[in-house]
Amino acid sequence: MPEDLVKLVDRLKKDREEFWLSKTQWKRSKVPKTLVWNSVIFRRSESTAIPATRGVYAFQIKYSSGGIPQHGYLMYVGETGNRNSQETLRSRFLSYFSEMQAKERSLHYVLCKYEDYLYFHYSPISDRRRNLKNIEAWLCDTLVPPYNVKDFSVEMRKAKKAL
Repeated sequence: MPEDLVKLVDRLKKDREEFWLSKTQWKRSKVPKTLVWNSVIFRRSESTAIPATRGVYAFQIKYSSGGIPQHGYLMYVGETGNRNSQETLRSRFLSYFSEMQAKERSLHYVLCKYEDYLYFHYSPISDRRRNLKNIEAWLCDTLVPPYNVKDFSVEMRKAKKAL
């Protein structure tokens, strides 16, 4: 019996992720309330549903099964098409399938481990006057996704380093 407990604890430790749920950060959020979010399951075949425009996006692990309430965890927030970049939400979505083969980014782990449970949320922002880097930082500061590293405001980066 104790061996079963040890094996269970070892398995649970291996699957542990750290999340912040901060009411203070939520209340301080600068994220525009005008963002309109859509989502697709993270499958290559879904790429045609994603617009070829600039915007912000997020990866979420979501599990839903009979008898269990739908729930999920936001893992990463990004932006695409800022400044002079020609990259779009669709092209960025598709590029993550290549990144699943490369092992250079920490997001590789999430993409591969949770492949069957990943959702890609996106909000198109066609207005070029909107600074996507700012919106990305505001989303990161508000939600503190565990796989974002540098995409926070200066204040929040300092606070995360001090933890």
